[in-house]
Amino acid sequence: MSQVDERKRPGILRIGIIVLTVYTAAYHLYLSIALFGMLSTGAPPPEGATSEGLWMFAILFLLNCIGYLFLVYALYQRRFQRFHRLTRWLLIGYTALTILLWYLMASSVASLPDYSDKAAEALLIVLLLIEGWQARQSHSLVSAL
Repeated sequence: MSQVDERKRPGILRIGIIVLTVYTAAYHLYLSIALFGMLSTGAPPPEGATSEGLWMFAILFLLNCIGYLFLVYALYQRRFQRFHRLTRWLLIGYTALTILLWYLMASSVASLPDYSDKAAEALLIVLLLIEGWQARQSHSLVSAL
């Protein structure tokens, strides 16, 4: 099968990457909406938090959601195809940075949904690495012919 035909139909790996990315984007959007909702009620922030800190986290969660959606869109958009490898590495780095910052800033107050999101993000990195490996393998096979 030619390389063009393979890109036309999404494989299970691509579907997994898209689903995991949308899941983690949706979770960050949920967190953002929850924080904006808490701030809009005028209720005092939880112990140890400030209103300014909650605003910052609400905005960061929203930006994180947008970043995930943009990167997965760019990863599979035909017009960005020549940047596919770079975009994949950007998404891997973005996801790894998200996990690291969560660990540094919020892991001490984590809940089960937080851990499930981090597991989804770790699996996303694994799938992206596998996809990159497969792309290199198919490229080297095409070059050898």
